[in-house]
Amino acid sequence: MITSYVSAQKNFVVYHVAGNVNIISGNKTAAAKRGDILTKNNSLQIKQGASCMLIEEKGKSLQVNTPGNYTFEALQKMMANAGKEGVTQKFFSYVYENLFEKHEEKLSVTPVVFRGDELMKTPGDNTIIIADAFTFSWKKPAGKIPVRLVVLNKNDEKVLDTVLKTSGSLQIDITKNNFLPGTVYKWKAEESGTRQPKEKYFSFLIADKKHRKEILKEIKLLQDKKLSGKLRLQVQQDIFLKWEQFYLGN
Repeated sequence: MITSYVSAQKNFVVYHVAGNVNIISGNKTAAAKRGDILTKNNSLQIKQGASCMLIEEKGKSLQVNTPGNYTFEALQKMMANAGKEGVTQKFFSYVYENLFEKHEEKLSVTPVVFRGDELMKTPGDNTIIIADAFTFSWKKPAGKIPVRLVVLNKNDEKVLDTVLKTSGSLQIDITKNNFLPGTVYKWKAEESGTRQPKEKYFSFLIADKKHRKEILKEIKLLQDKKLSGKLRLQVQQDIFLKWEQFYLGN
């Protein structure tokens, strides 16, 4: 079975890299990065403490964590034994086909984690809302300074712009507040009256009710305890991107 699988196996794509991972081609060694293609002429080198996740056309995924050099044939055998089924496989098959073959301009996109003094808490960046209501929440500034909450639609038009003096959250009823299903919004919370407003926004997507179950199944991928923090952010971003593209095409 493995032999037939290996003979039919196409190239691998690097989905995620953490630490020192290299692709070896003959006498040349280059740092592996998201979107790189591995062929039968390549080997994968994993250094101590590093890891690399590979995906293939049919959606199987392989996480390589053990230090060493792996030939393409060795990786094929490992993939044959470790490929996941179900929603995971369907999702990574989509990623392989759409993010790497049809949307090459997006290969450079990596998870963005804002660091510093931003106030936003929930919904986090690249969140898909699968309920009839949700809550904006933020850290309260020091000194009881009021907070300005701004929400923009995909055309950067203001959907909400309000100042809250004491609260650290605001609940939103999607229908009553005219948030549209299948639409991406972005929001920020900042100190009211600041002379240096920060253009740091978190994006969120309102799911259509008829797609909630399917989206929920994919979101459950994020509960996999084997995923590192950075890999979880990458998967979350790709799920978000998948549905953003889906709604843009409908």
